[in-house]
Amino acid sequence: MDDVNQLMNDREKDFPNALLEARTILLERIVQDDSDAVGLATLAQVEYWLGTHTNDSGEKEAYLADGVEYGKQAAQRAPDSVEANFWYVNCMAAHGMVRGMMNSLFYLKPMEKFGKKALELDETYFAAAPLRMMGRYYFKVPAWPVGSGDKPKGIELLERAVEVAPDYLYNAVCLADAYLATDRKEEARALLQKVLDAPEPEGFKLSHTKFQGEARELMEKLSVTE
Repeated sequence: MDDVNQLMNDREKDFPNALLEARTILLERIVQDDSDAVGLATLAQVEYWLGTHTNDSGEKEAYLADGVEYGKQAAQRAPDSVEANFWYVNCMAAHGMVRGMMNSLFYLKPMEKFGKKALELDETYFAAAPLRMMGRYYFKVPAWPVGSGDKPKGIELLERAVEVAPDYLYNAVCLADAYLATDRKEEARALLQKVLDAPEPEGFKLSHTKFQGEARELMEKLSVTE
């Protein structure tokens, strides 16, 4: 997997070529061994990055749908793998955003089930990604009887994500979004300003631009409410 890992590290320096090459290698691995949970989980991650960074709406939906399927297979084959559980849920979350909430309600139960498993296995994985993901889940989804949304629980998990990985900008963006929605404006402003002031990194410029773009939109929303 060294070749795939290097391509994953270069995913934004050479987008989409590095990811497409990794995808080809991983698909060949899966053909040879369809029980390869590591390969399947990594493939789900590849599809996630391809889907979330492309500007083509058709490609976005197709990549993320594939990511859901590979993630599901990975989680079935390796139920105690944080990578398998996390990327399965993360692909469902991203695909659900593309499809729209009301068209994706069937994702809610598996997202909570496998997301809670990822949290239990390693909340610090990928810059506190399970905490960030499930924090957003509980804050964003409808409450009972439609879903299991719980805004206080969501904020608690998002605050924990910022505590565990304070330098990962998207943790701050997600928490600021929750703070803004609950009228905690000054706390939201401080987090958003930190994101907007952050220097551009050497490696992951696409993500940095995306994070700052979301922070800028939230800051504008904050200004309108004042």
